[in-house]
Amino acid sequence: KPGLDALDEVTHLFQHNRVSAKNDEVILAIVLREGLGIPDPPNSPKPVFRLAHENDLLAVPLKQWFRYFDARIGTAHDYDGAKAQACLALVPDFIEDTIRLYQTMSGSLWGSPEP
Repeated sequence: KPGLDALDEVTHLFQHNRVSAKNDEVILAIVLREGLGIPDPPNSPKPVFRLAHENDLLAVPLKQWFRYFDARIGTAHDYDGAKAQACLALVPDFIEDTIRLYQTMSGSLWGSPEP
C-alpha cells in the first residue's frame, strides 16, 4: 500500500494473515459440522485444524498450519523486527497452503470458473 512505512506494511500483512487464518478455521468448522456430522467442532484454530487433519481435509502437514498460528500469536503484541521478518517469510507458503485447503475442500482448482 502506498504511504505506509515498513512496520505499518508488516502490521497490515499480519492482520490479513489473521483474518484469512480465522476464515480458514471457520470454514473448516462448518465443513466438520455440516459435511462430516461432527456436532460441536471446537472454536479454536489448533483443535479445528487437528480435527480437519484427522479427517483428511488438509493437503499439507498439520505442523505447517501450527507454524502459521504460532507466528501470528508470537507477533500479536510484539513487533520485534526479527519476529516480523520470520512471520513475513511465511506469507507465501501460507497463501499456497490456503489455496490447497480451498482446493481440497471444494474439489475445484483455485481460480477456475464455478460449475
